[in-house]
Amino acid sequence: MASANEIIQLLTSLGPSLSSDIGKELQKLGFSDVAARKVIQRARAPIKRLQDIRFPHNRRFLYLDGQFRSEKFLKGLLAAFDSTGSIYGVALRALEGYGGVIPVAHFPRVSGLPHGLKGQLSPDQVLNNLLKVGLLKRAHVFDIGECVRLGSLAPFAPDPYMRVRARLIAEDILLLGLQNWVKKNGLASFEKVKVRTPESTPDFAHVRWDLTAPSYLLPLSERNGAGATPGFVTADVSLADRLDEASISYFLRKCVSISSRGKNRPFLPMLIASGFTREALRAGRKAGLILTTPENFFGSEIAEALQNLIEVLGNAATKAETQPEIIGELFSKLSKIEGAAGNLRGPLFELLVAHCVRECEGTSVTIGILAVTSKGDKADIDVLSVKGRQKICAYECKGIAPTNEVSKNEVEKWLTKTIPRVYEWLQNQEIYRGNEVSFEFWTSGIFSSEALAMLQTHKARTHRYEIGWRDGSEVYRYAKKIRSSRVEDLLNEHFLKHPLSETVRFVSKPGRGRSGVHDHNNGVREDISGVHDQ
Repeated sequence: MASANEIIQLLTSLGPSLSSDIGKELQKLGFSDVAARKVIQRARAPIKRLQDIRFPHNRRFLYLDGQFRSEKFLKGLLAAFDSTGSIYGVALRALEGYGGVIPVAHFPRVSGLPHGLKGQLSPDQVLNNLLKVGLLKRAHVFDIGECVRLGSLAPFAPDPYMRVRARLIAEDILLLGLQNWVKKNGLASFEKVKVRTPESTPDFAHVRWDLTAPSYLLPLSERNGAGATPGFVTADVSLADRLDEASISYFLRKCVSISSRGKNRPFLPMLIASGFTREALRAGRKAGLILTTPENFFGSEIAEALQNLIEVLGNAATKAETQPEIIGELFSKLSKIEGAAGNLRGPLFELLVAHCVRECEGTSVTIGILAVTSKGDKADIDVLSVKGRQKICAYECKGIAPTNEVSKNEVEKWLTKTIPRVYEWLQNQEIYRGNEVSFEFWTSGIFSSEALAMLQTHKARTHRYEIGWRDGSEVYRYAKKIRSSRVEDLLNEHFLKHPLSETVRFVSKPGRGRSGVHDHNNGVREDISGVHDQ
């Protein structure tokens, strides 16, 4: 009993600790090494052992009743991860290098762990165990969906959610550029390059990556009389802060583990990030890996534009208010990457809508709000306009090519899920309660005839709030009210310009009602609009 009291006193003074560290402290008090280990093995409540997380050499993490998830508990656990080189610590440090927040589907990639191998801890097990102890939490990020983030007691704070969204968009554009570079330089089979999505990451050798591609290049492929077996090109990307040695340890671990298995195909792994510390570069090169930057691949103009995109979208409301022209600059530079315009149209259209609404209506605007109902149902608000204690308008924004249609399914989701959830959330906010509420669906494209019919039907039946919509032509006409040639040029050049855009923007189609937005100066607009936003 006396020996158990010694452990209790140590855990009270030192905080939750590894069993090996408690053993060393017991030896300082006169216990032999063998006696100290036996005392720890026989210890019972209130002394506890962390059940789900194990450490090398059969070490256990000890704590007392009442200490679980406390600040001392989490700090002690982090210290134990770092001192033992635990895979849990590797995953946490990798997550730090990605701004502290990633889509849940991306966690297997940054864990550095293989999946589907017998006798090895899987990425899902590591994630679940870190969630249990509180070092990680689940979060819903605007326009991204379910994510995992560092807990509040982690030693590094996660990035704001809008910056996370901005970084992921910029990384997706970087991956498009890398995908094109790999194809055009003959590094990989043209149609077989795979890149990550918010819902999944591609696989090579039971490990997840941002990009994978089979390669028939001579150093990577194996050739015999029957033909050739390809090797692989793999890559991860990060546009968060400069990565240090701890942040890249996940990448080193998975590359080394694949090489040590022996029977895998040859592969060429790359880690592309905004920057690296000297120690990180040294560690990567020692392991024989390519650590490089977007500037080295695509030049300084593209690299700078990617970072500017993160800054603009990470501070969207401010930029919409003060620098709408920056949208055109980013489009001009980043559209040099084939396919980038599709990634840019959505978030940058939100900026233009916010700017136009603020200038026309004299309201305050916020971009990117998550509305959560009393039942926990979630809905994204692209742009929220608030005019004092009088009127609130939630805008759904869909930036698409001028001839692309908003479908009936998209409109139905907005009408039956998004609007009811946002309306309930607004009514539960004391600052908004009692205000006149409206919902508008803006797009740079057009609405399908079925979508328009559904909008018109719901508009006629709804009385608790107003429903409206604008297509590309109506957005353009609205923007003309602020008398800004810069904004008109931006809409024309990057959203409405198209071989058929003149027809789409300015010719009214019989039977195709294109606007359901109330004009406060002239009543209801003539039925000539067809735009949708989401």
